[in-house]
Amino acid sequence: MIVSIHIPKTAGTSFRVALEQTFGDRLLLDYDDRPLSTKPEQVERRRGAARVVEERPGELLANYDAVHGHFIADKYRPLATDARYAAFFREPGARLVSHFKQWRRQASPENLLGWKVHTGEVGLRELASDPLIGSLYRHFLGDVAVEELAFVGLTDAYERSLALFEAVFGYALPALRENLTEPDGSPDGASGDADFDKALLARDHDVYDQARRRFEALCAEYGV
Repeated sequence: MIVSIHIPKTAGTSFRVALEQTFGDRLLLDYDDRPLSTKPEQVERRRGAARVVEERPGELLANYDAVHGHFIADKYRPLATDARYAAFFREPGARLVSHFKQWRRQASPENLLGWKVHTGEVGLRELASDPLIGSLYRHFLGDVAVEELAFVGLTDAYERSLALFEAVFGYALPALRENLTEPDGSPDGASGDADFDKALLARDHDVYDQARRRFEALCAEYGV
């Protein structure tokens, strides 16, 4: 099974629509975990959802060929060698700015940090300083190492990433591009003179650098 981790603001919406068109009802959309929510009830809900995977791996493998969504990757460890992990990555500064703009427009009260951004209590600098946001890539990967990813996509090399996906998994996905602009028509994630110290994202930059190297190594391996 392809286990596709949708890290926020890394072209995951475009990728999701492409997966939906390709896999149909053989795709499981897993968007209920809210990995960035620290509310106790949501933490417990994530634990319960993980137990379901642990108890029913055979049922998942029988019913689905791929899963895609906002979840921590090691949730699907019970699938063992049947899980082939995939994720897109984006330059951390641009990803952060895009995430900030999204939360400014709309956020759920279930996510306390996102809600504080939405209400103006937390600005871009404060968001970049948050320990969870500053290591967001590692948070979503859980204990799955970048080297374990069967597929790595880069937002800034989207078409080449789709070619790599086809080479790795044998599925040709449509080259859709969703959510590329802000409501005012400006590019999604355009940082301009973004008011934060990018050194705050050092941990995400480390993972991003690993992902870029993994991407190039896979492209060389598969002749993409």
